[in-house]
Amino acid sequence: MQPLKSNIVPHSATFQEARQAMLELCHTLNEHLESSRFQGKEKHLKRAKEQGKLLARERLELCLDRDSPFLELLPLAGLGGKGFGPGGTTVGGIGLVSGRLCMVISNVGTNKGGAVDYATLQKSLRLGEIAMENQLPVINLVESAGANLPEQARIFN
Repeated sequence: MQPLKSNIVPHSATFQEARQAMLELCHTLNEHLESSRFQGKEKHLKRAKEQGKLLARERLELCLDRDSPFLELLPLAGLGGKGFGPGGTTVGGIGLVSGRLCMVISNVGTNKGGAVDYATLQKSLRLGEIAMENQLPVINLVESAGANLPEQARIFN
């Protein structure tokens, strides 16, 4: 097979501008992904630890098989919305449990008590759809205050 020839001119101004724009977008994406890993304020994390509780991502890790890959899904759900931030108060994805692929979902109880806002609800519904479409068993590790009361009309409707 003959190698493909590229028409890209890496030293051109157009290429350099496009490269810089892409690097800025990648930086913004990484910032959003980092903020989606927020598990609550330091005082809430400390209180949970003092009570002997595990954080959401720790519960996930213990549930999954040792060295299991974990494909986190929808970490940016709710980005730009009025809710609890990107990812809501739920972490979910696909990993191995007892050698079988499973959808594993864990509430982030140290962020707003794990209360469910609209973005978290939509994320949870989509995670359930993905599990059904792929015939995956679902494991829910729940620690939640229930519905976010200011949004209850949108959540229970």
